[in-house]
Amino acid sequence: MRRFASGSKAACVLGLVVLFGSAGLRAAEGPPAEVLKRYALRPAGPLYVLEGEAEAKKQWSEFRQLSRKLDQALLQRASSMTAQGQQAMIQGLGAQIGQLKGELNAVNQQINGLPRRRNRLANNMVQEQFAELTAYRHELNLALTQQNAQLAQVKKQRPDPKLSDRIDAEIKTLRDQRLMAARELELVVRTTKEKYADLATNDEVQKALASLALTIKPRPQLGPSHEFHEIARFAERLEKDGSGSHARPAHAAARKPKHPPK
Repeated sequence: MRRFASGSKAACVLGLVVLFGSAGLRAAEGPPAEVLKRYALRPAGPLYVLEGEAEAKKQWSEFRQLSRKLDQALLQRASSMTAQGQQAMIQGLGAQIGQLKGELNAVNQQINGLPRRRNRLANNMVQEQFAELTAYRHELNLALTQQNAQLAQVKKQRPDPKLSDRIDAEIKTLRDQRLMAARELELVVRTTKEKYADLATNDEVQKALASLALTIKPRPQLGPSHEFHEIARFAERLEKDGSGSHARPAHAAARKPKHPPK
């Protein structure tokens, strides 16, 4: 009877392991990439980055777009009052267009200067830089198209003081929207940074990365990406400013590769 009870107890313990512990065992013993996926990490060149980075990029882009729209609305209010104001808006839009063209030219130079081998990008790190620069070039082209359309419209319109009330309401709405976008950006950046800090001390994640390094070159590393570092610095400036006002991101001139090509 004692031997039977002992055997039953062992079977019961084994059953509990099967019922409650098997999922954890499979996760620990599964492919390293699957382990990283469970922590919402995805490959981006040589890095594994959190999915929260995509949301940070989205919020960053939205804030910049709202900033440009607000700048245009402020210029439009000035131009609606007097002929002098209209001329000032034309000059202001011209300056903004010139700046966008300069940034676009700098981005194109950086893209063209990325190292290639046999007409292909040299490695995963360069591919990551290419993806970031290409996305930013697309955003600049859209902004340039919008600014040119705005300039053409301003040149055709006549000063009309009656428009100022409508424009004032639009300015207030844009300021509120931009403030909300700034707060959302700060939140997603803060949350993502905290998750990265936790993952940096997570043994399961570090073991998975070390296991992948045995078969993948260059050695896979935990993010964040170079672009997220840039977004995080911008969000910090916004938070210190406290109002989401005219803080401008570091654009093409500051977009240097995280790992210099060899």
